[in-house]
Amino acid sequence: MSQFALRVEVSLAGQFCLISDNGASAAFHESSGLLAFYNRQGPPDLFLDLWLLAMGLTPLTDSANYWEDAPSARLLPLGVFQRLLLTLRYPLGVGLESCYHRNWEEEGQWHQEGIHLLRPLPYFAWQMDTFAVLSPDFGVTRLEGVFGNDRIETVLSRTGYLPDGGIPGVTRSAGDSGPVSL
Repeated sequence: MSQFALRVEVSLAGQFCLISDNGASAAFHESSGLLAFYNRQGPPDLFLDLWLLAMGLTPLTDSANYWEDAPSARLLPLGVFQRLLLTLRYPLGVGLESCYHRNWEEEGQWHQEGIHLLRPLPYFAWQMDTFAVLSPDFGVTRLEGVFGNDRIETVLSRTGYLPDGGIPGVTRSAGDSGPVSL
């Protein structure tokens, strides 16, 4: 069984980024009513891309049970031929037709489903279905994605916090209230 990890980092400009084990990343914004991921960068990462499709734009309100979005088609787990067709057909990129539905379940969690469609040719479509379980206490605890005959399933195994180590190379002695030394 493979393990994947995501961590959150903040840039010096205050931009929050979700970063995977292999360095792939996506910026995100969270407010009292919305969680939005954007600006996917870096190498291919099936787990991060599944996360972005399942959670890309999520209203953080009880009243939003259905919404639509248009995430990048590059998030789909396409093969070489499919990527070539996509690049030739849409050289500047294209968004998916994504619709989401969410329900509050009795066990105290949100179940969020997404259907993501791309129509590269007339009368022909690629579809990926996503499913996420969101816990008020732990966040995303389960992700699933189905694309054709391929299925990926993930389950949260642990959460954690890394302490802020400050700025590398900066030290302060115990009881020192004077200037910081480098």
